[in-house]
Amino acid sequence: MKKILILLFLPFALVANEPGLISFGGGIYEVVRNNHNTTAEFRVEWRPSAVWHTIRPTLGFMMTVRGSTYLYLGFGFDWILKKHFILSPNFAAGWYSKGGGKDLGFPLEFRSGIEMAWRFKNASRAGVHFYHLSNASMGWKNPGEESLVFFFSLPI
Repeated sequence: MKKILILLFLPFALVANEPGLISFGGGIYEVVRNNHNTTAEFRVEWRPSAVWHTIRPTLGFMMTVRGSTYLYLGFGFDWILKKHFILSPNFAAGWYSKGGGKDLGFPLEFRSGIEMAWRFKNASRAGVHFYHLSNASMGWKNPGEESLVFFFSLPI
């Protein structure tokens, strides 16, 4: 099984010794379902340098125009597909407050997503992030939501 996993990820070069990043983004909250909950979302994230192999921690805050907020802590992996193209699967858990927006059924919410970004020579990045937010059926309901966020990250 290890050989299969190694062969799957052999084309990817793992990013090491990258600087920490501060990321700013904006996009569409509830992008998949076309209903009354679709709104704009904004976020800010801090990603320090990798702490263990290529795992990069993430601390972030998201807010929608309708007042929903999400404070989260998680991690991601950066893989270089080409010289400047980065693919980054990521996971987080955090505290969600619906404000005037969508009720996700429980304050503890889990985020899983994938980022695609272009890494510039100065280590800044621009890209898109698609993620799913869900309470993993821990609440009395679990409607979940998906977001599409465009972001720009600056090295710090």
